[in-house]
Amino acid sequence: MNSTLTIRLDKQQRDALSKRARSEQKSESEVARELLAAGLEHSAAWEDISDLLGSVKLPKATTDPWRKQLRERNWRK
Repeated sequence: MNSTLTIRLDKQQRDALSKRARSEQKSESEVARELLAAGLEHSAAWEDISDLLGSVKLPKATTDPWRKQLRERNWRK
């Protein structure tokens, strides 16, 4: 069953939505549904691993390039 949802967009968002819809030759509604579905899917994936975020603990000094890269990209530092 389909239902209607009304949302408010600022001018920049509306222009971007219109531009994307034209470039993909789709309706604005179809593009909005696809973006919403992708966002909800992405957030569900993060919920699955949220307990692991920031759980990597590495020594401050390391010569291993892999560990160094992990340390540089670890958001908790």
